[in-house]
Amino acid sequence: MPVIEERYDQNKIDSLKRYLKREAEKGRTRDYEIIVDGFKVVSRTNDVEEFDDYEDEIQDNTRNIAILIYDGAGTNRNTRYSFSLNQDNTSPIPAKPINGIGGLGEIDEIIQQKLEEKDRDYKITALEKELEETQQQLTEAEDYHRQLQERIKELETEVAAKPKPNALNLQLGEIGAALVGNLVKKNMPQISGLLNGLMGTPDAPAAQTQSEPEMEATFQKQDAQATSQFTEQQLRHLKNIEMMEAAFTTDQLQIVIAIIQKLMGSPEQVIPVAQFLNLDKEHG
Repeated sequence: MPVIEERYDQNKIDSLKRYLKREAEKGRTRDYEIIVDGFKVVSRTNDVEEFDDYEDEIQDNTRNIAILIYDGAGTNRNTRYSFSLNQDNTSPIPAKPINGIGGLGEIDEIIQQKLEEKDRDYKITALEKELEETQQQLTEAEDYHRQLQERIKELETEVAAKPKPNALNLQLGEIGAALVGNLVKKNMPQISGLLNGLMGTPDAPAAQTQSEPEMEATFQKQDAQATSQFTEQQLRHLKNIEMMEAAFTTDQLQIVIAIIQKLMGSPEQVIPVAQFLNLDKEHG
């Protein structure tokens, strides 16, 4: 255990007390004890408030005050600071103790050195923790990258397996006409109301609509009557029925009808669809 010996100097004792306070404020409390003439007046503790209790035991004939500062809470290793009082000139205190540490004048330097060592150890510990966290984040990022690559491959496989959509050869207006024509063929009595909703044409006379509830003939057999009931524009659209039936199978026609119904529910999507199909503006 290092021993530092010097004649009594209150400034040096106060310096040790300040050192203990600084350590406590930084969360590194240090155990210490104080002995006066071989009698322990402050038992081992880390409470700096008890430091000045030794003053109550100082007498005119007191010869020595020893302050032991321990290296840690779980060790008995310590540095002993010994202050001598009432020494005569025949027994001077050595200028340099036999332990080679130096005189009491070097206490502040030793304390500062120990503080720097503590700060250095703290910084090293903080850097090691930061490095560990960074490595963990890097590992997580690599795992996420690998998952993304796997998902991309899965999507590429799914896209490659899907059939390409058929090109639509009819203009958007003709698709709407095909829907109207299909409904006309299946339900002739309701044709006028449907045409009015889609094309904005005047309603057919109620008498004519009610006079045909039992008609079940095909559209081809109703040509003459239908011609008398529809405008020229409606007839032109109805003629497109034949184009629709020629262009699509029954299943495809149902899909086309579903598309038109979707557009009827969201009219604002007509222009984006037309742009997607590269339709000429004059036919949009």
